[in-house]
Amino acid sequence: MNARLSLTLCSLAFGLAAPAWAQGVTPRTLQRAAMQQAGGGLAGGGQQAAAKPRAEDPEQIYLTAYRLNLESEQLAAAQRYNAAIRKGLEAERKLASIVRDYPAWQKNMVATRRRLIAENIARYRSKAAEAPIPTGREPGRLLPKGDT
Repeated sequence: MNARLSLTLCSLAFGLAAPAWAQGVTPRTLQRAAMQQAGGGLAGGGQQAAAKPRAEDPEQIYLTAYRLNLESEQLAAAQRYNAAIRKGLEAERKLASIVRDYPAWQKNMVATRRRLIAENIARYRSKAAEAPIPTGREPGRLLPKGDT
């Protein structure tokens, strides 16, 4: 039997509350609860607390940027370069927010992803410039009468 389980069983046997880690409480959940309490509750005379908790963790922001990059690559594979550029730029903005708000978080990983996205955007821009401009009608097709 592992030490955590035996300590939890001993605590329960003596009528003590189980330790926080045995109840599934982690430092991160404690931190989130404290931030919600500070931002969501009323403080001092009915005024709201000035500090607002961050909406997302850097991990979630990074995963969103990664997903946007994948969508960008799929759009480029379908030769929809302008849409791919927009998705790539959106992914870049997400990664820039990580660098701004969480400067110490996974520097190398974020830098590598930003470099890859920048390379993809440059490639999509060159392909978009080379692509023919759609006119809305097939070449050699006559215009209807009165549309001259």
